[in-house]
Amino acid sequence: MRKILLCHGLRQCIFVLLMLFVITNSALAQVTIGTGEPAVEGSLLELKNLENKTGEEANANKGLGLPRVDLTDVEMLYPMFEPGYDKSVQDEAHAGLVVYNVNEDLQDGKGKGIYAWDGESWVFIGGPGKILELALSTDQLFLWENSPTGEVTLTAKKDGLAWEKSVEGDIVSTFESVTNGKVSTLSFTRSETVFGDEIYTFKLVDKPEVFTQLKVSNLNLVLSKPIIRVGSGSVDGAINSSSIVTAYGGGSANWEVFDYDRNAFNWTKEPKNVNGHLQFELGVAKATGVVRGNIQVRHLDQPEIVRTIVVEQNAN
Repeated sequence: MRKILLCHGLRQCIFVLLMLFVITNSALAQVTIGTGEPAVEGSLLELKNLENKTGEEANANKGLGLPRVDLTDVEMLYPMFEPGYDKSVQDEAHAGLVVYNVNEDLQDGKGKGIYAWDGESWVFIGGPGKILELALSTDQLFLWENSPTGEVTLTAKKDGLAWEKSVEGDIVSTFESVTNGKVSTLSFTRSETVFGDEIYTFKLVDKPEVFTQLKVSNLNLVLSKPIIRVGSGSVDGAINSSSIVTAYGGGSANWEVFDYDRNAFNWTKEPKNVNGHLQFELGVAKATGVVRGNIQVRHLDQPEIVRTIVVEQNAN
């Protein structure tokens, strides 16, 4: 039998035992990888390669490279285990496992990126995600008097994917498209006579279940009465009308009172929008004869769309 000698003599044996004790305790202690400095108190493992850095200072100029794994199912610990593994044992035991998934077509997943196993399934943490087969640069486009045209890009996952469009709602714009490779530039021009909202639906010809939608709003603010004549009090001096101000785009009530002549009248009820109704009430006139003042309203989706209502008290 071959003998393995760890030490020669008592002193050398004591030294070897001390070294084994130190190594064992180090293995059970907190660890820093990258420098010889100890890990911070609350950390089992700390990664850094810049010394004498504390608090919020940068303590590294390199990152942590997670293992790149080809996940195939968000509810399976594969390829860690072969199909048919004992989920009742392994799933919960591996809670907290973190990987970088390289499979863009991960079943029920969100494409490439960082995933963590929560004990039941892979949870997407972050990353580029899934490249949609058909995607718009925005899902809302506003057109109005000072911005009568607008562009949106429609991007397909790859060249050659044919798409078609359909429109619902008021026809408030005209449409043109120019396609270059995977990207189509969609150009819209507002109607000068029809206002409101329309929904464009773009879908793949060969896969109609793949679609995306764009809401185009041709905004306007219309006054049915640019001049309102009132008296005073809760009857003759009160206004409660849903027809004086009408917003187009986002609904008829999509407007607000943002300014009015506070000193022109004795306002017993200040002007405001109440569920699409312009409401206000005037008290006794501040002067004899006709008293005039203004109320200014604006569109909520485009505050630059402003209209002025003239109020005349005792004009009759």
